[in-house]
Amino acid sequence: MSIFAALLFVALGVVGCGSEKASTMESGDCGYLVDPPGKDRFDFRERGCNNPEAAVRVVRGWKTQRCPAGEFEEYNSSKRGSTTYVCLQLNAEVGDCFTDVNSGMQLAKLRKIPCTEPGAFQVNAKSASRDDNVCTAAIIKQHPGTDKVKHSDKSYCLHPIGG
Repeated sequence: MSIFAALLFVALGVVGCGSEKASTMESGDCGYLVDPPGKDRFDFRERGCNNPEAAVRVVRGWKTQRCPAGEFEEYNSSKRGSTTYVCLQLNAEVGDCFTDVNSGMQLAKLRKIPCTEPGAFQVNAKSASRDDNVCTAAIIKQHPGTDKVKHSDKSYCLHPIGG
């Protein structure tokens, strides 16, 4: 299982993605999630999509339908028993680096970071489709530990720096 697929499964199990901003997360918004101490919900910190802190992009705002396969999914359950979902994707270009999400396995730990930081994962390929072959054999051979993220409409190949 890829680190990002595991991340998706953990995201499904969180209590919710709360705060005032979370309720207004709309398609096209970019930012990152935080897990404030003492709260059982995540907060969304909106940033411009070109901002180096913007690790995720909202591809569908809050709806009662589940997200398409491959999207990161957060949910919010109301006291009335209804559940809504927001769909997120990696906000990345070739050359961007992210935290080692395999260690935290939570969207609240996913950050864009300088590629010089220990444990960084760098995007070395991007495809404009859900592509099982986004990580070519040559990339995998050159970078052991390479992993892929496959969203509904794009895919990324990432490798650990130093790998």
